[in-house]
Amino acid sequence: MKLISKLIFLTILSVTLRCATYNIADPGGEGNGSETVARGVVVDSMGIPLAGIPVHLLPANYNPVVDDTFPEEWRTTSDAKGEYNFNGIDAGTYNVEAGVSSGCMKALVMGIELTRGNEEKDIDTARLQRTGTVTIHLSGMSPRVGDYVYISGTNVYTVITAADSITGKAILRDIPAGTFSDISYVTAIDSQRNNILVETIVVYPGDTLASVYVVWKYSKKIYLNTAGSGADVQEDVYDFPVLIRLDERVFDFSQAKSGGEDIRFVKSDGTPLPYEIERWDSNRSCAEIWVKVDTVRGDNDLQCIVMLWGNSESESESDGGAVFDTSRGFQGVWHLADEGNTTVMDATYNYYHGTPYGMSGESSVVGVVGRAQGFDGVSSRITMLNTSSSKLDISEKGYYCISLWAYADTIDNAWHGIAGKGHQQYYLQYKCFNYDSSSWEFVEYQSQTGWNYSEYFVSPGDNSNAWVYVTGVRDGDKQYLYINGELVRDTVLLNSSAFDRVTEGDFTIGCHLQVDLLPESRGFNYFAGKIDEVRVMSSVPRAEWVKLSYMNQREDNKLVVFR
Repeated sequence: MKLISKLIFLTILSVTLRCATYNIADPGGEGNGSETVARGVVVDSMGIPLAGIPVHLLPANYNPVVDDTFPEEWRTTSDAKGEYNFNGIDAGTYNVEAGVSSGCMKALVMGIELTRGNEEKDIDTARLQRTGTVTIHLSGMSPRVGDYVYISGTNVYTVITAADSITGKAILRDIPAGTFSDISYVTAIDSQRNNILVETIVVYPGDTLASVYVVWKYSKKIYLNTAGSGADVQEDVYDFPVLIRLDERVFDFSQAKSGGEDIRFVKSDGTPLPYEIERWDSNRSCAEIWVKVDTVRGDNDLQCIVMLWGNSESESESDGGAVFDTSRGFQGVWHLADEGNTTVMDATYNYYHGTPYGMSGESSVVGVVGRAQGFDGVSSRITMLNTSSSKLDISEKGYYCISLWAYADTIDNAWHGIAGKGHQQYYLQYKCFNYDSSSWEFVEYQSQTGWNYSEYFVSPGDNSNAWVYVTGVRDGDKQYLYINGELVRDTVLLNSSAFDRVTEGDFTIGCHLQVDLLPESRGFNYFAGKIDEVRVMSSVPRAEWVKLSYMNQREDNKLVVFR
């Protein structure tokens, strides 16, 4: 995946402490030796007054690196009641920073307005709380040694070192809890100052998740809820393609480029995440995006990734092959979001693109994940040409998985091939019996043995005119069938046959590519209905993976939460 260009990502990471030396500069007011008195109190998190706490008065525009004069009357210590006073202060806007040089506890009171003349000013209570740390990712910024970053009106700053230039990171430590609108980057060569915040950042006490981004104007946290209130998956799942749906309720499409070229996803520590845009329709305010997350934590509702957008200079980095990685087992992934009479794209780097037959523009229909393909049950199909001898040609008793969403229009008295490598290799099927019952079926054919099949019977109407997520898994001698993320069969039935396995057929969606002659003539077994999100994996997913796929892809996405 390409590096995210011109991204400076800030995220609260830990609660580590580095205290600056307290200095003060002339606030630039029009003071004349007035008798203004500012007074306040320092307390702990429980509201108990604290004695002996250093308290410093700082101009709101204070730069801790270059403002090196400090009137003694602007530094004091809280007394036995936690109280403190500043006397003879000139007019201006100030902050009060209270805290010790060790211990990771500070308080910050901002925007204190003092006027000229005799005045007594009560300052809001300074409540000591845990400090935070901001990591600044300097990607695309070309930082130089000696440049520095600081928060105006505080003693928080860091100077860029040679190590920072190598790692591409600089760290601001010991940040008091508060809301900040100015974090400045200053170049050593010409002292040029630039506020790198495009929106305010809120630092919560000890919060390691608060984030803000520069260059990308907008950001949003996306939580992955695997707890009981969400996807209800108890164990970690690895290298998982997370489906993100956007609509006008959670996203303002006018803030992004027309094709979503500026969309990006990162982990909470700023690490870029591969993503693929399946559909981006700004006119209808809808999009479906797949994001590869290396670890989705089980039984957790606090894990989050971050979406970025709002950079007019960025170009798209959508990359299906990086999300559906063949080295992770994805050998064919067809979203079926294409126009009905155009090439059906394979998202993987195998590029097993499909050719439609008997289909038209009207074959593109509303699916579970964006658009899908509709099949007439008579002649329509999609065939991945030249895949008869390919990574989709998986040996019998192999290790693989085939999954898809299917919507059967009717229950009849026929068998219907949904997708697979042929009636005498492996496939998923919808099988009907005399118009009154049906079943979903996963089948593997073995030479001189016959059809190993796992089927799940449904009552009339239960699984017609409804989307069903069907997953077939072959694990050597074992075979599993999942319906809507739940394991429904872990046993294998046998329909005997003394014929050899047939592997010459190409992978096909919507029917079998060859006429089904065994055990009786049934034609091509065309499917009548809609199909979406077909995948073939040359690996065996765990039950948690299958369930998470269903919970994430279902129309009421149970995994993804926008907060």
